[in-house]
Amino acid sequence: MKCSIIIPAYNTARTLDATINSIMKCGLSDYEIILIDDGSKDDTPSLCDRFAAEYPAIRSYHQPNSGVSAARNHGLALAQGEYVWFFDADDSVAPGSMSDLEHILLVQQPDVLMFGMSFDYYWKGENYRSEQITYPQPGQKDRAMWKTEIQALFQYNYLSPVWNKLIRRKLLTENQLGFNTDMFLLEDLEFSFRCLSLCDIVYLSDRAIYRYRQPEDEGNAGRRLKRFDKLSYLLGQLETALNTLSVSLDMARGQFDDLLADIFLMLARQRIQVSRRKEIGVICDDFIAWLAKHRVSPEQLSGTYTNKVLQRKADWLFWRSRYSAVRHTVANRVKYLRYLKKRRSAHG
Repeated sequence: MKCSIIIPAYNTARTLDATINSIMKCGLSDYEIILIDDGSKDDTPSLCDRFAAEYPAIRSYHQPNSGVSAARNHGLALAQGEYVWFFDADDSVAPGSMSDLEHILLVQQPDVLMFGMSFDYYWKGENYRSEQITYPQPGQKDRAMWKTEIQALFQYNYLSPVWNKLIRRKLLTENQLGFNTDMFLLEDLEFSFRCLSLCDIVYLSDRAIYRYRQPEDEGNAGRRLKRFDKLSYLLGQLETALNTLSVSLDMARGQFDDLLADIFLMLARQRIQVSRRKEIGVICDDFIAWLAKHRVSPEQLSGTYTNKVLQRKADWLFWRSRYSAVRHTVANRVKYLRYLKKRRSAHG
């Protein structure tokens, strides 16, 4: 059963070789790799062409810079496999890890197969630690089963990315389902909601297959969020996709408002980390207004941080975010130094 692995590549000459080599060693017996160079300005275009010339399973295409969603849609239009896997050009997959999953695809033939992941932390080009996230309730599930687990799947990070999913290609092509090219944040999650609305059988694996390269600059998400005047606009795009999922699951409108509130708070925390004090009040007001519009009672929410947002404690949120950032940086550096010490000891 062939798998089409679609890799958008923009200025990824430094990591693409390792990514492709890991795919070749992951245990898939029948696959194609579709490289979409998205108008790169480094050596990525020539590298893609070299891989295509060297390996029959690899094809290389080029497009003007249009973003990751357009590149994925381009690759999907070219795919020939029964399943598609949207892969990032700076990540990797654990060696031999796909052998058993390929057998599951062949026998069970789910609409979507999801698996766990490892977040690989790098410093100065070295992978000094990894954290695994896997779903504790694995197995094949029909619609009546997995629809009750949407919130849990989100909490275990099985919904937010697309790179932890093998999706039946006809499910996408026959329903003309692609990525929203107007979104540059949370486009994976929005796509996942719409994709699930079409699924009947889902297989959940509890193995950490995908290895996500955690960027050294972890504040980039917050800075990208500053492009929005209000986070509620971004939530509106997700809400449209969630409403489609609700209708498909025969659930009441607003059933997922608590999930949207969790997402809003996650985004607010990231935005606050890179915001000035006066901007934090606007973020709090936006969240409070969103709750009122969706008739979500503040009493349904819990946690010190959430309460401070609801109370508009801009000073507390400002200093808490700075303290957390420093603490996180120091903790990562300590772990890196421990890694170096352990490595030196291992080498005598």
